[in-house]
Amino acid sequence: MSETRVVHVGLGQIGLAIARRTAERDGLRSVAAVDPALAGRTLAELCGERTSTCGTGSPH
Repeated sequence: MSETRVVHVGLGQIGLAIARRTAERDGLRSVAAVDPALAGRTLAELCGERTSTCGTGSPH
């Protein structure tokens, strides 16, 4: 099975829920996340240890 890389834009309540679901699905891998309010924090920190360790950034 090929892997689909996922970039998350916006990590509010819905965005974080999508990031968590992405971590649970085979064939999906979170590779980046963008949310200015959460810049510098990792998805693992925001969503739990089962998620990617990629950090969040700001588009500015």
